[in-house]
Amino acid sequence: MKISAKRAFHFRLSAFFLIAGFSHVFFAPGEASADSLNGLLDIGYARSDLKTTDNSGATTHTQLSSFSQQYRLTLNKSFFPHLTLTGGGIFEKVMTDSDSGGLQTTSTGTKIRPSFDLRLATPLYKAGVGYSRTEDERKTSGSPSTTNVNERNYAILGWMPEGFPDWNVRLEKSDTFDKERVNQDTSAKLALLAVHYAYKGLDLRYQPSYTDQINRIDDLEQKNWTHNGRARYSGSFFQGRTTLSANYEMTRTETEIIASGAGEVSFPLIPLSGLSALDDTPADGALDPNPALIDGNPTASAGQNLGLPPLGGDTRPRNLGLDFLIPPETNTLYVWVDRELPPEIANAFSWDVYTSPDNRVWNLVTTLLPAPFGPFQNRFEIRLPNVTSRFIKVVTRPLTAIVPRASEFPDIFVTEIQAYLRRPADEVRGKTKRTTQTGGVDFRTKILGRPSLYYDFSFNKVNTSPPSRTQSSMINGLSASHVFSRIFSASGRVTREDNRTDDRKEAAYSYTASLQAVPLKTLRHVLLFSGRNEQLVEESRDVYSLMLQNSAQLYRGVEVFLNGGLTKEKSGAGERQEVENLLFGASFVPNRTMTVTLNFNGTWTDRAGGGRPDENTVDRRGDASISYRPFDTLYLLASFSRIERPGINDTTQNYSLNWSPFPSGALQFNFAFNQDLSTRDNAKVQTVRPSLRWNVTSRISLDMSYQVAKADSSTGATDDKTFSTKMRMFF
Repeated sequence: MKISAKRAFHFRLSAFFLIAGFSHVFFAPGEASADSLNGLLDIGYARSDLKTTDNSGATTHTQLSSFSQQYRLTLNKSFFPHLTLTGGGIFEKVMTDSDSGGLQTTSTGTKIRPSFDLRLATPLYKAGVGYSRTEDERKTSGSPSTTNVNERNYAILGWMPEGFPDWNVRLEKSDTFDKERVNQDTSAKLALLAVHYAYKGLDLRYQPSYTDQINRIDDLEQKNWTHNGRARYSGSFFQGRTTLSANYEMTRTETEIIASGAGEVSFPLIPLSGLSALDDTPADGALDPNPALIDGNPTASAGQNLGLPPLGGDTRPRNLGLDFLIPPETNTLYVWVDRELPPEIANAFSWDVYTSPDNRVWNLVTTLLPAPFGPFQNRFEIRLPNVTSRFIKVVTRPLTAIVPRASEFPDIFVTEIQAYLRRPADEVRGKTKRTTQTGGVDFRTKILGRPSLYYDFSFNKVNTSPPSRTQSSMINGLSASHVFSRIFSASGRVTREDNRTDDRKEAAYSYTASLQAVPLKTLRHVLLFSGRNEQLVEESRDVYSLMLQNSAQLYRGVEVFLNGGLTKEKSGAGERQEVENLLFGASFVPNRTMTVTLNFNGTWTDRAGGGRPDENTVDRRGDASISYRPFDTLYLLASFSRIERPGINDTTQNYSLNWSPFPSGALQFNFAFNQDLSTRDNAKVQTVRPSLRWNVTSRISLDMSYQVAKADSSTGATDDKTFSTKMRMFF
């Protein structure tokens, strides 16, 4: 195969960096000061042969080959004890050749990102300035090239006197445009002041900000003045028997739209809480609170991973949601992740959008495949029809092995989810104002010490205007617990909840009780009962559940458990649902080198009434696995699963082997055989992947892998063979 002059040049450039890196690693003297110069070289090659066959029997054969390079340089320099300079640059280049059904294309993506940050920091004050520029060039044969640029400048100033309020100022300007400035030309300015004061249990914050966003292509300008103030107090009294916390927050935003052309204006929506869950039945079931999804930090993980799961990992869909308390109108969601994604990875995700009035029953709104991503902001943009709902969520599955380059992305963590209402600019010209106020009180006191008896009270209220809407929630609760003897103990809780939205009132009683018996250290029984009676605006609903949990250690290294439960639900509309659960399992550790586990999980669901046809569903899963580690350098795992649920009735097998022939672990060999099932299109994905990692030195590593992945589904079949190799060097 002939190599073009341009590609030969890049190979020579790579060789030059490699030689320079080896010289630095083996011959450079040690650093004599805190100043440092660090670098990273990443060079990779991958080739993939993909064959897809649809239901009609038509077959498409695609060959892909890519050569990637990344060079990163970072300089840290201290001029004075408190003055430091951090600078560096990143150069990335990916060249891809594609042949699909006889259509040949060549594409090149190049990114250049220089940056610097000058920072002065003392215990009393801080100041800094910074600059970064990202230039992203895309070339595809037969199409004109595109170059997008993002430039960012910022300055910070802060004062932190002990015992007095501390304040921070941030000024920032960002410009995004293509080099010809014909498709994109926007700029954004930000001025922000943050004042904070804390004294004992009191915490006060005030944050005014001003933003000015200009879209020169659509001749649109949006100015926002925002004032946010928060006050929080928490304390304990009467030797800790009583705790009290209170909070109040007000946000006032004034938006001015100056538009003489087309375009859209985005209005941010402020949720009450973030929600998430791993659930393969997204049409029903509640999400759990996840505050990290709305903490305003788009770089910190919120615990939900969209990357390729490891062998035996959790492949259930990721459910990511928001609770607004007062239902707003929404048509745009942003899902932020912690890293940049290439197009073949970003476009592999499918997004289902659901809404719900109660975080229990969800209605599918739309499905989006793919969702636009980036390029300068690591987020997916999900557009949907205008909906008004208290709860909204997006559902997506993690990567599967059939996706090209999926093995390079085992971790793609969701960091934030945001909601917006986009409206045409000509509908919102002029100035608009919006005020949101939230407040709450939480009180808890100990009434008795034996038996332990607590009373708790909480009240929360949200008011928005315009239009003026108010929602409040009040909870009164009693909690009790008592230890009757060395064997028996019990606990319980009763609450009344009152919710009010404008003139609509709802009430609910909920109660839980548990009885625990521990006759032996190795034997434990727990009986759980819970109930909830809701008086809703449109109907009532009653839910009761009873569960028994048992666990025992029969012998040393032999543990078993058996759990079973029944849940009944009835609504005022006559709909009835009954769910039976059974879960049992055992683990055996015959010796220190081997572990055997067995599990069974079954769910039987009956639905009737409410004007719907009767429905009976069965969801059963059995798992068996054995792991064996005869030596510290050798680990083997085998697992088998039998899955029966609507749309799936199949068996999966998984095997893996990890072997380090040398005690130092310099050479690591891995082999994995994995099968996974999906209810979306009745797909079964089978993957065989041997891989090798060689740690040449502590600074140089070489990875090679070969993957064979096959997928059979109701829409067709896919067969993919991929070879990839990557060398990484630090200096």
